[in-house]
Parts: sequence; structure tokens; C-alpha cells
Amino acid sequence: MRHYFFLMGILGLILFGCKKETPDLPHPPTGSEDGSECLPIVAPDTSLSWLFGWSDYRKMMPCFNPSNNDEILYIDQIPGSPFADMCIYNLATNENQCILSGQTYLYPPRWHPNGWILFRGNGDNVYRIKSNGDSLLQITTSSVFQRPVWRPDGKAWISNNTGDFTGDIDVFDLEGNLIDVIPGEEFFIGDWSENNRIVTRTYDSGIYQIGWIDVENALWQYLDFDTTSPQPSMRDLRWIPMSDEVMFSQIGSDITKIHVFTGEKNRVREGCGTRYYNYFSINNNCSKIIAERVTPEEMYSDGWFNIMIRKSEIVLMNFDGTGEEVIELP
Repeated sequence: MRHYFFLMGILGLILFGCKKETPDLPHPPTGSEDGSECLPIVAPDTSLSWLFGWSDYRKMMPCFNPSNNDEILYIDQIPGSPFADMCIYNLATNENQCILSGQTYLYPPRWHPNGWILFRGNGDNVYRIKSNGDSLLQITTSSVFQRPVWRPDGKAWISNNTGDFTGDIDVFDLEGNLIDVIPGEEFFIGDWSENNRIVTRTYDSGIYQIGWIDVENALWQYLDFDTTSPQPSMRDLRWIPMSDEVMFSQIGSDITKIHVFTGEKNRVREGCGTRYYNYFSINNNCSKIIAERVTPEEMYSDGWFNIMIRKSEIVLMNFDGTGEEVIELP
């Protein structure tokens, strides 16, 4: 059953046709003249706009166990349903266990070394659950937090806030009480590192930037991470463990890392309209990346629209972006 269609006219054509990758699925390419794996999308009918949808196969938002590099957490969207399961898969044993079912709005889970998992769930609220599936606890009731992220000590969290734009970052305890305020920026998409730095995507005068702060210093610094126009939407942003670099992904574009002091930027894994990466996670020794990869399952024209049905699957790659392989999940 196909679901979640949306129409994007010329904008969609620009966004998903701007880089490189597979043309028509019946004739998948093997590469381009410049050696890239990514080739431009070839529209079935160039006179028509695009209609996008999702297939039944959607494995999403992977997260490494910070204490065990063989374990990953992921979200499994139930076909034809708004509900999803939260599951844990062991890369060494292939054992799969779903620890939570019957939740809607499941959003990027964050696994803390203390064994608790923080996530957005039913009613657009923040929850936490133990990694063995015990002790599901609802933290908020306001339905305004979408991307909760742990404070490094696991005793508090921050999130974007769709209901109250204060210009600051509010810090909440595990009961949802406001306990601190970090001034100067809102939190949107980002991370809070083990060495007490926060990074977030920011927006100023029509330009998206990366803003980061050492919480002890309370002085925000900013990086221009993408000068293209329009900028591809950022999907995920993470600190590389115990380093001065962050890594980010964008729709229709690459996984990239950037040094927060020098601004030096390097592509980790090439992405494009027909192969890009939503959410990702880095293991604790920086040897592997696990990511949600989005690719077309079908591409055709019905005479009214060009239609692309996409699937999302979990892939494992080396930290430098090489050796990508699909994890075959149940």
C-alpha cells in the first residue's frame, strides 16, 4: 500500500534533480563519465511535475547503542498505518527485538549510555523507555517538542519547541520541568556532545547556518555550511564523538563533516535526488556510520504526473563513507 503522497511542482524538480544519480529504474546506471556513483534523475515526462510517495518498506532513524557497537535501534513504520515500532537489532547475531509498539509520531530516538532511550511519540510528546522495553514514561503533555536530545549526564534534555519561540534553549528535567536556560539561540536540529557542546542548525536573514556553543562559555559561534540556493533541507546534525567536527545530512545531498573552528568541510558520502540520507548515527569509536538511506522503488508517469515511490532502508558504512551495505532487517 502506497501512502504519504505530496505534490511539489517545479521546486520538487529542482530539489530532486540538482545533483547526480540513477535515471529510470528499468535501466539503472553503473556510473557517470566523471566516475560518480550518482547520476541525474531522468524524468519519465519532462513536461510534468512530480508527485512523491512512500513504499511499504520504511526502516528509519537508526541509532547506535553507545555502549555496544553491535547493537542498533531503528524505527519500523507499519505499512498503511500511522503507527510504528521501535526495534533493536544486533549486527553480530542478527537478533531483532521490537521493544515498543503502537506509537505514532516516533521521531529520532536518542540512546544514552545509562540505558534509557529518549524519543518523541504519541501526541507529539516526549517519552523515555529502557532499552529492554521496560518503564515507558511520558515526560511532556504539551505536544510541542519534536526532537528531544539528551544532556550528556542523562538527567535532562533539550528539544526544538514548535509552540514557544523564546530565542533561547530551555533545559528540562526528566519530569518535564524547566530547570535551566541557555541563552542566545533556539534549538532546531542538533546535538549535545559528551564534552558539553551544543550544535544546532540556525536561521538568520534567509540563510541557514550551523551554530554551536560551549555551554560553559555561553558564546555562540556560526558556520556557513552550504552556499547553494535554495539550500537543501538539513535532516540530521551530530557531533563526531570527542572531536571538534560535526557531521550533517541534507535532502538530495551528501553526508558531510565540518570542523567548527576552521570551517574545513569534507564530503563523507555522496548523496543526490535518488540516493540521499536522512538520519544517521556514529558509533562510539568512530569506525562506522549507520544511516537511513532513501532511494526510489519505482519511478513512472501516469500521464498527469511523474511519480516517484521511495523506500527508506538502513545502511552501514565505514566512517569515511566507503563500504556501504544494506542491513537486511525483518
